[in-house]
Amino acid sequence: MKQEVSSFVMNDKTYGTDGIINTVEGESLNKKDFTTTILRIFYILSFLGFITFAILWHIYTNLPICYLFWGSIFTFFSLDVVIRIQRQENIVTIVAVFIFLLGATLNATVILANGGFMPVVDETAETFNIWVVATDKHNLLFLADRFAGFSLGDFIILSSIALRFCNWIVRKIIK
Repeated sequence: MKQEVSSFVMNDKTYGTDGIINTVEGESLNKKDFTTTILRIFYILSFLGFITFAILWHIYTNLPICYLFWGSIFTFFSLDVVIRIQRQENIVTIVAVFIFLLGATLNATVILANGGFMPVVDETAETFNIWVVATDKHNLLFLADRFAGFSLGDFIILSSIALRFCNWIVRKIIK
């Protein structure tokens, strides 16, 4: 008894339940390639989103744009981890992305807790747009910018960048 595979046609492509997408020209694309393509499209869109929302957040400082900015950052780097795991990249690179996400989480926490603004503990520091002089009304000041304009989250982000750079140097030397 022959088992029939159900399918449907959309945009000149036949999508089957067997996991194969058959084009009219006879080419085929398996589910893994299709998923990878979709992931990369969302990866690019989230990158463009966080660049756009960063610019908008600095022009129109408000909480909704702040949420969109941090949401697109986390989406971008989460997809980055998934793509790197899928490509079976060096574990150090994947760990560096997780460290970056930790630093970004700390920065997002203090900024969102303060209505979209990053408090700066140093009263002599120049403040503009999203940076404001810290007062006793601000929340989570231990996570705010306090070390010559840098926060704890910034140092963690910088350490992840340094880790990736050192990993890149070591890989170049080994090759």
